[in-house]
Amino acid sequence: MNAKHLPVLSIAALLVCSTPALAQGAPWIHVEVQEDDSKTHVNVPLSLAQLVVGIVPDRLIGQVTHELAKEGISLTDVRKIWTALREVGDAEFVTVDSDDESVRVGRKGDLLLVSVEADDGEESVQVEMPMDVVDALLSGDGDVPNLVAALERLSETRGDIVNVADGDETVRIWIDERS
Repeated sequence: MNAKHLPVLSIAALLVCSTPALAQGAPWIHVEVQEDDSKTHVNVPLSLAQLVVGIVPDRLIGQVTHELAKEGISLTDVRKIWTALREVGDAEFVTVDSDDESVRVGRKGDLLLVSVEADDGEESVQVEMPMDVVDALLSGDGDVPNLVAALERLSETRGDIVNVADGDETVRIWIDERS
């Protein structure tokens, strides 16, 4: 083992050993990616994800808002739009039907729904995100999303959040109590 990796591995071991999420019944986030003949699984206790996100510098998290800013959109603008959409209630906010695909963005109950379906039936994206997770993500001030708060809210969620299918390739993200 390379000595320069020792500090990182030590921190990772400390986090894993000290996280209460390892107790039975605590929420885990799962990511499954299947492509060609391989399948990759990532299973992480949400409390560990919260700890890791909590130590990531704001400048790295802020890169997302930097990309939005390139398009002339600030996180403050996104918060204003979200507040207005939140007040509308159940509705379909965006509908795009083209020769290639259908896109839908809406709200149903406590869920923000995003659906993209290719007309050939080969590609599909389904996102079901609890509204309070988006609220938490956009909480706070400044131009850095609040990932720690979003993960805290996400820990109350169970079931599928994201499903993507592109031919033989799939991505699934879900939360449950199993490792």
